[in-house]
Amino acid sequence: MVEASVSNIAMARAFVRTEFIKLRGSLALLLAFVAPVSVVVLNLAISWDQDVRSFAQFASASAALWAFAMLPMAVTALSVLLTQMEHSRLAWDHALSHIGARPFLYAAKMLVAAIMTWAMHGVLAMAMLIGWVILRGAPDPVVLWGEFATILTMLSKMAASAMLMVALQMGCAILFRSPIPPLCLGIVGTMAATGAVLSRQGVYFPWLFAINVMSTPDRAASVIWWGCVGGLVTFVVLVTFFSLQERT
Repeated sequence: MVEASVSNIAMARAFVRTEFIKLRGSLALLLAFVAPVSVVVLNLAISWDQDVRSFAQFASASAALWAFAMLPMAVTALSVLLTQMEHSRLAWDHALSHIGARPFLYAAKMLVAAIMTWAMHGVLAMAMLIGWVILRGAPDPVVLWGEFATILTMLSKMAASAMLMVALQMGCAILFRSPIPPLCLGIVGTMAATGAVLSRQGVYFPWLFAINVMSTPDRAASVIWWGCVGGLVTFVVLVTFFSLQERT
């Protein structure tokens, strides 16, 4: 029993390590950098001739652009990039030929997607800080640190709330060999979110969870809870579902 547990832990670590090694030869790392930085660059261009008086104001505008439009599109692209590394070269077949490897492979793939999503929010925070220095020069470090800590907290909540969307996108991208279904899911989800953003039911729509973090405290707490718990449950259900296919 103990030997089996040790073997499973070793296999899980090996698959996660392998997934991160694969990132070096993919466009996923470039996406994780370009997507958040492009949002700050756009907001910087918009704010250049406007009276933006604080870092919090500048960062909040960038966060709104990110959560409403770029985050869903970035997660969609990320899910396609991570899974097409296997689909396009039929690498699933080789990896899944190992007995008991299926749940660890899928779990590692989805875990890397979650980590990359969190990393994009970290890049966004640093890009906001650099963008503000470019816009207004060196700020008061005491005031800036207080505002930056608040923004980091908000971005962390956005990342947590996005976990259900990440799980859904990755599940679709793993299930279908073609990149079209996950792309369609991401596009339809983003477009539907545009129409549902002001509706009462929008709080239950995963593609709107991140932007709802900037809403009322009750609504923000609700989407963070649904995003974290829903994401974890969906993650477990999908990994179990894909693993059971091994027996068919």
